[in-house]
Amino acid sequence: MTNNRSLMHRNAMLMGTWLGGFWIFKFIFFPLGLLYPFCSMIFMGLTISMPYMAYKWVKMYRDNMLGGSITFAHAYMFSLYMFLFASLLTTIAHYVYFAFIDQGFLYETYSQSITMLEVQGGKEIQELTAQFNEALDAFKTLTPIDITLNIMSWNFTCGIFLSLIIALFVKKK
Repeated sequence: MTNNRSLMHRNAMLMGTWLGGFWIFKFIFFPLGLLYPFCSMIFMGLTISMPYMAYKWVKMYRDNMLGGSITFAHAYMFSLYMFLFASLLTTIAHYVYFAFIDQGFLYETYSQSITMLEVQGGKEIQELTAQFNEALDAFKTLTPIDITLNIMSWNFTCGIFLSLIIALFVKKK
């Protein structure tokens, strides 16, 4: 039993490292997508493909390490650990970006976009942009660590739900 847990943790760390590297690579296209629409499409494509990649890695763990059979609980825990380790690794890259690289780029880009909408839109758009401006002002008060922890919790929360779905498809007796 202990050997099985050790095997699960070791492989979850390995697969989580690969998934975290994928998330870091994917995140590069997020700020670039604000400048170049094609990069935004790449970011969305990579985001949509991520659950499939996680499914394939859990399936690969089942087939290569466990001889082709895995229970729902084992698949869920493995997938959950994989998402946890990926979230932790990605947190480092997010902190580095928001603390040292961004320098207000996201805030300024969204602020300019909202200003353009206000100028071009009618009364309904101006009411909507007022709400966006309030949200943007709240975003401006966040520190890089606040933003990073928010993203980490979002990544892990999504991982909890994706792990349920992945475990349902991967379980095999």
